[in-house]
Amino acid sequence: MLDPSRDLRINRVLAILQYEAITE
Repeated sequence: MLDPSRDLRINRVLAILQYEAITE
């Protein structure tokens, strides 16, 4: 089971990567 805080951190990183990929 993943920690909620860790899961949110991962989702945040993924969102940033997607944003950078779109703006690239």
